[in-house]
Amino acid sequence: MGWKGNVRSVVAYARKIEREEHRRASLAAKQYKAMLKQEEFENGQRAVQEYNDYIELISSTHKDSSETLNWQNIMNDPAPEKPVLKDEHRSSATKKLDSYKPSFFDKLFGSSKSKIKKLEALVAAAPALDKKIYEKEVEQHNLDYLAWQENTALAKGVLAADVEAYKKVIEELAPFEDVKELGSGLNIAFQKKYAIVTLAANGITVIPDFILSQTASGKVSKKKMPVQKYYELYQDYICSCALRIAREIFSFLPLEL
Repeated sequence: MGWKGNVRSVVAYARKIEREEHRRASLAAKQYKAMLKQEEFENGQRAVQEYNDYIELISSTHKDSSETLNWQNIMNDPAPEKPVLKDEHRSSATKKLDSYKPSFFDKLFGSSKSKIKKLEALVAAAPALDKKIYEKEVEQHNLDYLAWQENTALAKGVLAADVEAYKKVIEELAPFEDVKELGSGLNIAFQKKYAIVTLAANGITVIPDFILSQTASGKVSKKKMPVQKYYELYQDYICSCALRIAREIFSFLPLEL
């Protein structure tokens, strides 16, 4: 796999997943906050479905995680190859000019000279077009090379158990935004072989203290959630967040604990 297929593609994939999870968590959080203010619901079935989706979300964040980064492969990736100036357009234009043979109608209407001039003009303009393409490739190569240098240096840092490299990886990937969206803050302290994560979960703003259900007549029933049920859900939420955080950290960093 080339250098482009490692950090950049995995990061892009991770961010895509993260954006989707963040969007889903953000939407669920907004819907939950709206439910807190409502006593009556215009669409009972939809309200109950949104409530159930929210309950499922806060207790299943651990089911989503990113792909694992192989830092050894990233460090061993070769540098991107330098582009070479090609003459594809000049060669193609010259070939068309050399192979041009006036047709019957060209001879009949005397359009051969004008067509030859157009082909000659294409040949004359082709080198500039080839050069323009080459310059764009050089510009992209320079960006790719810088990215390769950064990726390689970061990989060396991670494999050398550099705490600052660990921090940079997590800052770049930001894998916990959807957890934060649900109302939990966290702090990560890195050591060479392990990480300590402090999760600050606010149950009051995250865990519903009510249950929504739909009656046989189609109306929405909003009842106080039993205390035992509330703390069971709170426990599921905390455990789910803890497992998700651990899975993400192990996906991106070669830590032992």
